[in-house]
Amino acid sequence: MSNKVQFTTNIDENLLRQIKLRAVEESKNVNDILENLMQEYLGQKINIYYTDIEHRYNLIKLLKDTNKVYAEYEVDNYYLCAYYVLCSNKYIIKKAAKFITGDGIRFEDMLNNEDWCSGHKILIKLANELFNNNANVSINNMCNVLDNDNFKVALQAMELKRLNIYLEDL
Repeated sequence: MSNKVQFTTNIDENLLRQIKLRAVEESKNVNDILENLMQEYLGQKINIYYTDIEHRYNLIKLLKDTNKVYAEYEVDNYYLCAYYVLCSNKYIIKKAAKFITGDGIRFEDMLNNEDWCSGHKILIKLANELFNNNANVSINNMCNVLDNDNFKVALQAMELKRLNIYLEDL
């Protein structure tokens, strides 16, 4: 007699085709895709968009270096969404780093003392808006100026502002 617990479920054939297609597109195993979908459905995992591996690494490092990870490893979501945006691009974080301390982020100095392309300026204003609520970011400009990757960063930053995130979720 087996001690394994088994369960079955009926999966719509259309859904199964979509999962298989997604697995092929993402070069992943169907079981990995199913596991991720179940975790998303159960609310156990947050899928965060990162522009590259350095984006995630720099975000976590900056949160730790500026002591924005609190008891129980909860992350300050004001800093999280701002840092998320600032770490999304190596050119932004390289210029922005000198304006970031454990005491805060000097957005006005950052915007006034560095040259920024229009897309990066919009992202920095968005980070400031999510952090301080005083940057007056134009949604129309975000839609018209940001490329696809930076637009995804903007949307993800806004979503992060609404959530309670723990370090392990990053």
